[in-house]
Amino acid sequence: MKRFSTIFFVALALHATAQEWVETTKFNRQIVLDNKGLLGYAEFVWGRDVKDSKLLVPYQFTFATDFDDAGHAVVQKNGKVGMIDTLGRFVVPAEYDYVYSFSNGYAKVYKDGKFGAVNTSGKLVVPLEYDFLSPFKKGGRTNAVKGNKWGVIDGKNNVIHPFNYPMTITDDKNYTNAFEKEWGWLDPSGNRVF
Repeated sequence: MKRFSTIFFVALALHATAQEWVETTKFNRQIVLDNKGLLGYAEFVWGRDVKDSKLLVPYQFTFATDFDDAGHAVVQKNGKVGMIDTLGRFVVPAEYDYVYSFSNGYAKVYKDGKFGAVNTSGKLVVPLEYDFLSPFKKGGRTNAVKGNKWGVIDGKNNVIHPFNYPMTITDDKNYTNAFEKEWGWLDPSGNRVF
């Protein structure tokens, strides 16, 4: 019985490891480095040496991340950061100091000390004028900081809750926990509910 339980737990561990491997190699891409220090992406095949892998995205980047679940990777080219798809096409142009992963249809971008956001087409829809942006919520809203005051904006840069709070926290249903003299909840229209 002891031998059976040991085999069972080893098999269970291998199964869990195999599931993790499948998830992390969803797009079968691996970051590869050439002899000049540039990065690209090659086909990932379990057990195959990198040098025998097919190059899928040419060596051209000085920084590269793995692909996220949507098939996007943050890359740096010529000193600027953008985001590519699994074929190496830029979905967010390489013109920023940093680009964050997409969250509910928007990716935060950072340039010259200010935050903004792009949509899934790579178009700048929230201008680079904020000191901070949190990830976008399901309702298409984000907490933003401007001049040390917090407020809430949407993906079209409409101000939902004005910038008069020391801090705001917005949820996926567009309710906002805002701090004035004490914490209180604002409904999606900005009315204090408690």
